[in-house]
Amino acid sequence: MDEIRFKSPEEVHVYVKKLAERKREEDPAAEFWRVIREGARLFILVVAYLQYFIIDLTNQALTLPSTVFNVPALPAKHGLVLVFRFFT
Repeated sequence: MDEIRFKSPEEVHVYVKKLAERKREEDPAAEFWRVIREGARLFILVVAYLQYFIIDLTNQALTLPSTVFNVPALPAKHGLVLVFRFFT
């Protein structure tokens, strides 16, 4: 980086005015960090929406009524019956 040397207070004032006139949007580093910041915000927004969507789907699945069907798995001579639960 170049070292800046001032010989008088007037030169300092001129330099500060030139810095103040520069637009921040023209700086490539500022543009890079702006893109990174907006990308991170978009990513967080998408993750929050997906989390809300998945929680809503889970809640809907858990509130569905269920019915118990008895299905014999072996012949009746053993006397065993398996119970399967189907969600309707």
